[in-house]
Amino acid sequence: MGCQTVSSLRDAQDTFNRAAAAENALRSDLNRPLDGGGSDTMIGLGVVRSGYASALLLLNRITSESADKLRNDQLLGDALTLKALCEWRLGQFSNAVATAQSAQSAASDQLFPRDRALLRALPA
Repeated sequence: MGCQTVSSLRDAQDTFNRAAAAENALRSDLNRPLDGGGSDTMIGLGVVRSGYASALLLLNRITSESADKLRNDQLLGDALTLKALCEWRLGQFSNAVATAQSAQSAASDQLFPRDRALLRALPA
């Protein structure tokens, strides 16, 4: 189960990264005039949201089933930070704030400075 938990976290990270890359590409494309291709934009937005939602599903599963394993592997802070970011990107702001608070209280010793700063800034 330990390797599966780490593998699932890695999958969630990869899925989040792909969604973020797609979002960044879409944002840069929005700076160019659209050639009547508004549907392409909508499809792109759907792909981005689907990516964040997929990552969140993985994170919800592993943080609820394997929180102790993540804590023992010093990965709980990573998982909760990523979960909060997914929730925020999906517009689930109250969930994101709650997850950020949970990360700061339950895994404060496992948060990198960058993650700590993101979690503090998230409510704003």
